[in-house]
Amino acid sequence: MKETGKCRLCLQEKQLRKSHVIPEFFYKDLYDDKHKFFRLSNDPKKVENTKFKGIHERLLCGDCEKLLNESYEQYVHDVLRNRIKIKRTQTPDTIILEGLDYARFKLFLISILWRCHVAEGSEFSQVNLGSIHGERLRKMIVDNEPGFSYEYGCLVFFSRKMTAVLNELIYPPEPMVFREFGVYRAVFGGLFWAYIISDRPNTFPYKQFFISEDGKMIIRRNDKFSTEFLQGIAADFQKARKSRGTA
Repeated sequence: MKETGKCRLCLQEKQLRKSHVIPEFFYKDLYDDKHKFFRLSNDPKKVENTKFKGIHERLLCGDCEKLLNESYEQYVHDVLRNRIKIKRTQTPDTIILEGLDYARFKLFLISILWRCHVAEGSEFSQVNLGSIHGERLRKMIVDNEPGFSYEYGCLVFFSRKMTAVLNELIYPPEPMVFREFGVYRAVFGGLFWAYIISDRPNTFPYKQFFISEDGKMIIRRNDKFSTEFLQGIAADFQKARKSRGTA
């Protein structure tokens, strides 16, 4: 039976699809031979279990699903899987990507945070951007307008010590505060992502590490900002894996 309702993106009354909150291609490396993955929730009241095909809800109409997939998701998927030729420079502490399509990559990142905000599942209950920021993000996606690099910027980190764990983990955004700036931190795609939410984003001290309007993004090796968080969720993840006999 097809379900109709208001699409959360275009706000039109249409048939709604089962929309992935975090794009499904991030889950593919987590699937077992039955196309299932193990869910470790950041909701302390939620019991860990297995799920099929990622986490999805009836959020978007078919047209908006197509918009997100064809305009943003497929592009970033190809970038992360090295299917698009861009300049990649790696040092022990950084991975520098140059030649990115700023609008497509930035709006991809924004779309994930926005979907987590409008999703109703308990996995995303900690994401509450408020009506003003939530509507700004929705409009940016609908209007294909990524804004300035410092607007809803996202820091990206990698970890050499915990690469194996990160590659097996998706952790929905959760809030924290960094130097009086609101931050939503998450893990997907083997990387650590930290979204900065602020009414004065141009004053953020590390905005040079956001993806720039000329298509450059610096992915840094994790520092004190992320280490304790990563170690904590890694320990929880390993404990959960042992409890189900997969360690």
